[in-house]
Amino acid sequence: MNDILKSLINLLKSSRRIHFNFVNEQLAEGEWRSEYWSGNASSILLKMNDRFFILTAKHVLAHTAYPYPNASPIWVDAQNKFHERKHVTQYLHCGRQWHIEDLIPNDGFFDNDEEKDILLIEMFPPRELFYPDDYLDFDRNIVYLSEEDFVDGKPCFISGFPARLNGYSYDNPPQGYTHSTEIHREHLSGKFIKEGDFGFIELSDSRSHLDLVGFSGGLVISTIGDTPDLGFAGLVIRGGNGKIHFIPVYAFIDALLNYQQSNSELIDPNFGKTPQDLGLTFEEVMSIELRMAFDALGLNVSEQKISSILNPKG
Repeated sequence: MNDILKSLINLLKSSRRIHFNFVNEQLAEGEWRSEYWSGNASSILLKMNDRFFILTAKHVLAHTAYPYPNASPIWVDAQNKFHERKHVTQYLHCGRQWHIEDLIPNDGFFDNDEEKDILLIEMFPPRELFYPDDYLDFDRNIVYLSEEDFVDGKPCFISGFPARLNGYSYDNPPQGYTHSTEIHREHLSGKFIKEGDFGFIELSDSRSHLDLVGFSGGLVISTIGDTPDLGFAGLVIRGGNGKIHFIPVYAFIDALLNYQQSNSELIDPNFGKTPQDLGLTFEEVMSIELRMAFDALGLNVSEQKISSILNPKG
């Protein structure tokens, strides 16, 4: 595999499917319970200031009424390499949403606030055992396209999770569960077509709107200038009739990098709190950490064994 193809694949794997957790009632503040998963949407996992975020299209959250019904309604997979997810620690969980769209002026790519279909969500820190393996790392100088890079005919690559490949099954679910779901990322290719003030991506093979449902919030990658070097090109908004419409990175990059200047809202009221804030002792924290690690690894370890590990007898 040549270096350019390897770079392309690694970049495209920065996309993540969004898992929406639902309950049939409004829970108390800070309480979490998941009765079922629903919905299909994509996002881009990125790292800034040693923190992990997902960037997505705001409209994909339209069916999740705010305030959210529970403290952790939005998850994404921490790592790509695990085909079977057995424990909550294998996911990144939402903590705070940042309204970076408020920092984007209406005198550039956008004419009004309604067009700013973009949202940044900060996630809880990952567990060391499941530290993310593929993401856009802005702490290491991610390359992204400028406005001048979007010329007619430029090759583009898209990564997302279409609903047709990521359905839900209620027949013969795994023991202890009510339903299951598949997780399949799809990569598409096409070329940029200039039209009016901007343009769209014309896909290499024709896809209908139904084929592309679920791609919203997905990742667009393209080449930098006339070089074969690849960079972050934009965020997918919608697709259909063999076209992908997206927001180019140059329209929001300044707002993204200055997210801390935007308004924000807590999703999970426990976000940012220390174990001491939650009234937990050191031993209780270590016991919880060991239990989650053993469960995630599929190891059946008793509470007595965990206690003996934490309190060995001399």
